[in-house]
Amino acid sequence: RNVAVSPDGERVYVLDSGNNRVQYFDAAGRYLGQWDNAFGQRFSEPWGIAVDSKGNVYMADTWNNRIVKTDAEGTPLTFWYANDPTDARSFYGPRSIAISSDNTVYVCDTGYKRIMVYDEDGNFIRKFGVSGMGMGELDEPVGIALLDDEHLAVADTWNQREQDFDEAGKTIQDGVVLVFDVNAWYTQSLNNKPYLTGSYASGAIFITDPEGSLIHQYDLNGKLVRTWNADGGDIDHYSMPTGITMGPDGSIWVADAENNRVDKFILP
Repeated sequence: RNVAVSPDGERVYVLDSGNNRVQYFDAAGRYLGQWDNAFGQRFSEPWGIAVDSKGNVYMADTWNNRIVKTDAEGTPLTFWYANDPTDARSFYGPRSIAISSDNTVYVCDTGYKRIMVYDEDGNFIRKFGVSGMGMGELDEPVGIALLDDEHLAVADTWNQREQDFDEAGKTIQDGVVLVFDVNAWYTQSLNNKPYLTGSYASGAIFITDPEGSLIHQYDLNGKLVRTWNADGGDIDHYSMPTGITMGPDGSIWVADAENNRVDKFILP
C-alpha cells in the first residue's frame, strides 16, 4: 500500500500490507530483505511508511494502532501506541507518516481525524485538526507530506480536497493557495485511501486517485497540470495507485496495489 525512499535514494522500502510486512530493495529493484514484526508483535496491515534523515524507518502499523521505528535493516528501535479517546495523545488507525529534517514525526490519525506530532523517540508534542468540513477541519485524512520542511499537506479525503497547515497546525492562506478541491476521491470505500507528495522546489503536489487508477499533478495554486495512469500504460488499464513519494532526485514512486508492484516515474 505504500513506498518510501531513503534520503540518499539508494533504498526503497515497500509496505507489503496484505502480507503484513516491509520489504526493501535497492534503487534498481533488487531485493535486499524484509521484516514483519517488532517488539514481539506482528504487523497488522501497515499503511504508512517514512524514512528520517538518519536512515531510520517509521511505520504506521495501522490496526495495531502503533508507530514502529526501526533501523534501515528492520532492527526495532522504539514504538508507541494508543487507542484511548480520553487520552489527548491517543490515535486510532494511523495511515501515514511524514518526517521533517530535524526528525519531528507527523502522524495522520485517520480514525480520530487529526494530525499528531511527536519527536523521533515518540514523545508527544502537539496535535491539530478536528472533524468537519470547514477550513482547518478534516474528514478521513489519509496521506500527509511535508513540503520542503515548511508546510504539511494533507489528503482530506472525504472532503475531496487538499489542505495545507503550518507547523502550528494553522491552515495556510497567505499568497500561495494551498487549499484546493480535487477531482477524485469520490467514495468512502476501503480502497479509496489516497496519498500525496510534493515540494516547493518542484512547484508541484502529486496525489493518487486509487479508484480512478490515476495520478494527478497540481501546481501550488491548485491548478491541474497533468494526469497519468498509475501503471504508465493505456489510460484504461486498471491499477490501484495508493502510496506515493518523491525521491531525492525528483522522481515519483507509486505503490500500485492492484498490480502488486512499485512504479517509478520521471517527470517531463
